[in-house]
Amino acid sequence: MNNLTFREYQKEDALAFEEIIRKTWQFDSFCGKQVSKSMSSVYLLECISQQTFTQVALLNNTPIGIIMCANKHIHKTSLWIKAIQVKAILSLLLTKEGRKTAKVFGSIANVDTNLLATQSKIYDGELVFFAVSEDHRGTGVGKALFEKAINYMKSQQIEDFYLYTDSSCNYQFYERQGMLRIAEKSYSLPLKIKNEMNFYLYEYRGIGNGK
Repeated sequence: MNNLTFREYQKEDALAFEEIIRKTWQFDSFCGKQVSKSMSSVYLLECISQQTFTQVALLNNTPIGIIMCANKHIHKTSLWIKAIQVKAILSLLLTKEGRKTAKVFGSIANVDTNLLATQSKIYDGELVFFAVSEDHRGTGVGKALFEKAINYMKSQQIEDFYLYTDSSCNYQFYERQGMLRIAEKSYSLPLKIKNEMNFYLYEYRGIGNGK
């Protein structure tokens, strides 16, 4: 990919990544299009509010992948993010379907929190968000983004970090990058469709030890 470039996340990237989120997690399969769009926006903004580092992969200036990391000792959420986040949440909660969908994602957040609580250690870093458009998976874009995340963690002197993922994603990718699955939980989402999923907690160890 000779026309592949990288830069930090910009506001104008939002629509592209909201679309990638909708398709990757199949939001349209369990809620209407408008609620799906609102949920994608809320999810993206939540990730942005947590991150301290972003890298976007662009092919011919079109966003096709993104990674966000967090140094847990830094808090840098800006006022514009908070304002847009509140607006997006309010939009989601205006309808019965929106409130139900928000409840589903709240239950997922609780599963993730409980997975992390099973660990005795406190992590300095987190891989907050990682996604590549369906058409460009398996091309090396994801690996390039992951390497940028590792380099950021090294620059912050963070040796170990974690991430949440689930069985709807290509979680094997993380294992190929040297991450270890350290906790998992099966959970049935409160939806009308078949929805039992496995939720995973992965850890990357020993960045500062030459890994």
